[in-house]
Amino acid sequence: MKDKRGAWVLVLTLFLTACTKGILVHSYQPTGEEGWARNDTFCFQLPASPQTGDYPVWLGLRYGNDFPYEGIWIEAKAKFIEPAAMRCDTLYFKLTGPDGHSLGQGISLQQHEMLLGTYHLTKGQQGTIYLRHIMAREIVPAISNVGLKVETPQ
Repeated sequence: MKDKRGAWVLVLTLFLTACTKGILVHSYQPTGEEGWARNDTFCFQLPASPQTGDYPVWLGLRYGNDFPYEGIWIEAKAKFIEPAAMRCDTLYFKLTGPDGHSLGQGISLQQHEMLLGTYHLTKGQQGTIYLRHIMAREIVPAISNVGLKVETPQ
């Protein structure tokens, strides 16, 4: 009887593992104490891609409830090697809804992710993604961490 239960647990574990997306990179970096300064560019290294395919890339922010704007403008530059490629995106990351409440999850610190885009990578391709804010204000307050998550193709 124990052997059958153990076999079912193993099968269920393998099934659930097979249904989840793989993660190539998932990392957050802290900003300064006052917030995200305009001259702070965050760099995220991408290791060699395990297969050719379309990789969803997510931008993540952690921010306080005192974030003073509806959202933030961000520039994302991606440089890849072998083969060489470059991509530059400008996006508006909306952080509050029409009622003024945060779209993130959390209590005193909110966390919210937004799809930056889908990058087509070839097997073994490596790169770096650079993120910086392009707001008029020198320091955007209440942003505590900037993150990036890259999922492997399904």
